[in-house]
Amino acid sequence: MHLDSFQWISTIVSVFIIFADWISFINFRKSIEKPVKKVIIRKILSKYKDTEKLYRAYKELPSSEFKLAKIDLKSKEFEATFLHQTVDLFSKLIFTISAATVSIIVSISASLLSFMKDNKELQKDPLNNITINVNNIMRTFDIGLNFYQMIFLTSFLLCGVAVTHYFLMAQKKKLHILHLTIVEEIVDELKASK
Repeated sequence: MHLDSFQWISTIVSVFIIFADWISFINFRKSIEKPVKKVIIRKILSKYKDTEKLYRAYKELPSSEFKLAKIDLKSKEFEATFLHQTVDLFSKLIFTISAATVSIIVSISASLLSFMKDNKELQKDPLNNITINVNNIMRTFDIGLNFYQMIFLTSFLLCGVAVTHYFLMAQKKKLHILHLTIVEEIVDELKASK
């Protein structure tokens, strides 16, 4: 399949968006685990290793740092990011444009078939006009095929971007909920012990 400049640009932009999404996830993970990185964790042999490690790390934080970590954790917003809004916009935009384009092409094709059927000039000299019309139909088919390949590649790239983005959003949400749950449990224990 031959790629024209639009397809190269869309491929590069898609790869860039996926790369930016991964960088965003890595930065989120680093920022969410930043307060507990300082705490030294003993060797844990449990099937809840990650949860226990985080629990002990948050538990061993001084109360002032714990409070700041809790506030920072509760204030994290990862769903209203620029990248999330961009992926959402492009997925809706590409789908709408593709549906409109397909409906326009179907309408034009139906009107051309109707025109060719009722054309009196075609019926006067059928041999000459048939070769011209077949050449025109083949040229139009080739243009349409290239256009559909472009739409398919763009849709495929957008699907890859969306799948990667939604996977990373789910991972961010999972990490965020894990940390919030542990912090809330520690807060409840501190309230109960007072």
